[in-house]
Amino acid sequence: MDLANRLKEKGLRITDGRISILDFFQKNPGLGLSIHDLLGEFSGDLDKVTLYRTLHSFEEKGLIHKVIDETGLERYALCEDHCHDDHGHNHEHIHFKCVKCQKTECLDDSNQPKVSLPAGYSQKEANFLILGECARCNEKAGK
Repeated sequence: MDLANRLKEKGLRITDGRISILDFFQKNPGLGLSIHDLLGEFSGDLDKVTLYRTLHSFEEKGLIHKVIDETGLERYALCEDHCHDDHGHNHEHIHFKCVKCQKTECLDDSNQPKVSLPAGYSQKEANFLILGECARCNEKAGK
């Protein structure tokens, strides 16, 4: 599906900025991109407010999901087919951040562990982040 149709399907206005941002996410599948990554990519093309609003709209419409890293920094990743289940959106999969290259990735084939909450508690969202060294960095190090 082309980018304009994907935006239209989600009920979003089609703008050059939105198409560019969605295209950047599609060219970086499975990676968690920070606002700093995106500002660096689109400096001069989009202002910070427009970028934040676009990310909020994309997240609200299920095009991307938010990942919080160990520093509390928000990162965003493109939603794939696994992000949707019978109940709508499901982002409860494991994320991995490499301590060497600093890339954050969605581990699509890994399910987040189930947690039993005490009586009276209700879960709204859960994030599971593993820190370690990614395959690319281990390969470079000869591990």
